[in-house]
Amino acid sequence: MAASASFSATPKTWAKAISATADGTPTSHTPTGGTVTVVTGASTGTKVEEIAVQGIDSAADAAVVTLWLHDGTTYFGFDQFKRLGTSATTTAPGERNVRSYGCLIVANGWTLQASCSVASQLIDVVAFGGDF
Repeated sequence: MAASASFSATPKTWAKAISATADGTPTSHTPTGGTVTVVTGASTGTKVEEIAVQGIDSAADAAVVTLWLHDGTTYFGFDQFKRLGTSATTTAPGERNVRSYGCLIVANGWTLQASCSVASQLIDVVAFGGDF
């Protein structure tokens, strides 16, 4: 056990857009389509404290956004967000889902990736945290 607590030394915000290839099988252990890397673990490790999934398109479909931890070889399903298909308009915001994580650590050599079960959805994935 460490003699003292370890905190993020460098606060960070990461953002990626999911808009192209669908990961058509959100129930599969390995993504079948495209993923985007949201966070790459720093050499000292990275802590992600919160993730926001924001729909920004006007033609939204119901979908599942899946977060994956990837060690460079194998994908591990970490979390899923259900998207109800609420469309953004000039007078109404798109759907937003936010989750906090007490212990989401992305180690050196690992990445946190995201995918969507339906292609051509304009979704932003924004993560907040920092490097140790």
